[in-house]
Amino acid sequence: MVEPLDHAEQHPDVQIEKRARRPIGAIETLPADKPLIDQMAEELQAKEVIEMHLRAIAAFQIAALLQLALRHPAPSDDLRRTGEMLLGHVRAFFADCPATLEIIRRGDDPREDRPK
Repeated sequence: MVEPLDHAEQHPDVQIEKRARRPIGAIETLPADKPLIDQMAEELQAKEVIEMHLRAIAAFQIAALLQLALRHPAPSDDLRRTGEMLLGHVRAFFADCPATLEIIRRGDDPREDRPK
């Protein structure tokens, strides 16, 4: 289950989804990849939690990368939910930073993109 951060519930734009775990392995693969994918599925199921400690700037940068990735049409619903959940955690972390939240909000809108 995905557990919300304590301060995530205090921010109105953050919606953290709680859901039961489901088996991994719904990945379409070529027959030659099947043993590798099966092994990966077992490895992922054996791992429970990853804890990460990031500097604020790294969390902001990851949010920006996720926003770009979520614009791509190919991610599955599960991948999209995971990306949105992580973005929710970043937004919750910056709940007391209105300028940063505004920049993150603008990152959701492709019209706000600026050329490099």
